[in-house]
Amino acid sequence: MAVEVVVGDHEQLLVKEGRNNISLIFFKFIGVIFLAGAIFYLSVSNFNTRMVEIEKFSMSLEKQDVLNIMALTKESAVKEKQLKKGTEVCDLWVGEWIPNAAEPAYTHTCNLILPFENCVRNGRPDTSYLHWRWKPNSCDLPPIDPLKFLNEMRNKSFAFIGDSICHSLLSSLMCHLSKVAKVYDVYHNPSFTTRTWYYPSHNVTLYMISSLFLIHYETVDNHGDASQIHLHLHLDILDSKWTSEYNKYDYVVISIGPHFFRSSIIYENNQVIGCHHCPHLNLKKFGIDELYRKALHLSLNFIAKSEHKTFVILKTWSPDHSEHGELPSAIHRGNGLGHSRRGSFIILQHCYEESRGRGV
Repeated sequence: MAVEVVVGDHEQLLVKEGRNNISLIFFKFIGVIFLAGAIFYLSVSNFNTRMVEIEKFSMSLEKQDVLNIMALTKESAVKEKQLKKGTEVCDLWVGEWIPNAAEPAYTHTCNLILPFENCVRNGRPDTSYLHWRWKPNSCDLPPIDPLKFLNEMRNKSFAFIGDSICHSLLSSLMCHLSKVAKVYDVYHNPSFTTRTWYYPSHNVTLYMISSLFLIHYETVDNHGDASQIHLHLHLDILDSKWTSEYNKYDYVVISIGPHFFRSSIIYENNQVIGCHHCPHLNLKKFGIDELYRKALHLSLNFIAKSEHKTFVILKTWSPDHSEHGELPSAIHRGNGLGHSRRGSFIILQHCYEESRGRGV
């Protein structure tokens, strides 16, 4: 019987050992599968990454520029035009104009309004356009406080770059601020289109840079022959009037648009590639939207690549603001003062709120 017991124990040990070996082989098999899967995943990831890099390298410069701008777009989207009120988020740009019985923040007597932009003094008979205010859908937007604005902008510079809408925006701002501080005109070019103002009480500098297209342009004397186009646009060259001074600015408002309606000859690499509003010329025809897009693309790419990080607000296509025709005119001017007050009211309040958020 002793022998039978020993034999029985030995068989049990063999069975147990066999089971252990099977379990070990199974776990090793599972481990090999996981290891193979990990290696395959890393290989595919590296391959995809390399393909993206190769694809980006092979892209045209224009497509690569779009990728460079995307990061700037994402960053600005986070900060974009929002004012928090309790737990509710208010988009300042979604709302409507509502009647405002209160007296306007300033009148035509403000001597900082350019003469050709002063609607009342140029004979506009009604004043109803002065009694409106912007009301966001989700919150109330209080009037700008000029003293708070100057305090928040202390030791900062603020540039308005663009066309006559920018002139109106800046005039409106200075008329608001004139209630609490004196401004000094410290520079202007002979045509008064590029100017610099300074508030010594708060060390705030305001700039107006007239750049109708943001890109370089030339005007050629047509000797009074209206059939000869005298405006030449260079789609691949930025206007140095604003780029050469860009590092000075802490805040920038850009506004262009209506002047692209004008007849023009279009250049790239100093070669004529087409024209706009030129029925008598046998050249490729460019639409306004394409010219506007190319000018903005070149400008935003410059901003995105710049090491100087300025807070930039782009005021998109300006509404037609002339009474007789598409183009701005010193003779036939619409309600420019009304537009300037409305536009600056939203933009400047947004800059004030943004400066508080940034702690500047």
